[in-house]
Amino acid sequence: MNLEQIYLESTNGIALFLLASMVIDLIVSLVSGLKAYKGKETLANYGVFALYLASRKLVWDGLFLSMMLACNTIAPAALSPDSLWVWALAFVGVDFLYYIDHRIGHEVNAIWSFHSVHHSSEEYNIGVTGRISFIEGIYRWVFLAPLALIGVPAYMILLTKVVSRLYQVWVHTNLDRGKLEALSGILVTPGLHRVHHGSNEHYLDKNYGAIFSVWDRMFNTYQKPDVAPTYGLINPINTRNPLKINTVVLVKNIQETFRIKGFTEKIRFLLVKPGAFVEKTSSQLNMYTFSEEQTPKNKLSV
Repeated sequence: MNLEQIYLESTNGIALFLLASMVIDLIVSLVSGLKAYKGKETLANYGVFALYLASRKLVWDGLFLSMMLACNTIAPAALSPDSLWVWALAFVGVDFLYYIDHRIGHEVNAIWSFHSVHHSSEEYNIGVTGRISFIEGIYRWVFLAPLALIGVPAYMILLTKVVSRLYQVWVHTNLDRGKLEALSGILVTPGLHRVHHGSNEHYLDKNYGAIFSVWDRMFNTYQKPDVAPTYGLINPINTRNPLKINTVVLVKNIQETFRIKGFTEKIRFLLVKPGAFVEKTSSQLNMYTFSEEQTPKNKLSV
């Protein structure tokens, strides 16, 4: 079986693995008395996951593959999938580029419009793994393009991405009860990722890694758990409608972009950190002011 066949088989396996993991996590959590699931919120997560899965199958998987193959055609050389060092390059490269992708998703307003969907849930469990914007596939391929452009085969990149995605499923559990933190110096653990989902002030913009936590340690975004996280956005979106969950922050940012005067200011708003935009006032020229909803403490506001 070649890489293409293995990848095509794996795409079906991911969905089944995630669904099975959701069921196992739900049952074990209920039996063990963990209050990780909240009924309607859980159903909302499943609804968002259904939209995301449909969009991937219908559009984004094909786009991702097409763009990786296109990048391969202009690579200076074609690296061999039979080489272990190429697999190592793909594995480490995918993980590092995910860190960049994920960090930009939090620290660039335009991209946060989509990634905020994943953080808007007020519960934390494996069901949240599938709470992903059904629109974000339009740009996610860009972050892995560098690997394809240096000649790493497209299907190798995609298979490595599958491994990363499978790993990320189980860091969204509470079943570990904090017993895996001895590994957190090297690997992303459920505890580290719970921090990432926390809206506690000192948890914001921390722990972006997928598999390895070393990137967070290298770039000063590492935070161990020290208090129980508060999940969800600082200003809750107050909806369990899957379509609205996908569009609340996006619509607000679009409206704000139209409201802001001046092309340069509009672009700056889209590129700064969420909640950090400081708008020039007409009366103060070079003076700046914060509106109540734009203060840095509201980084996760919607």
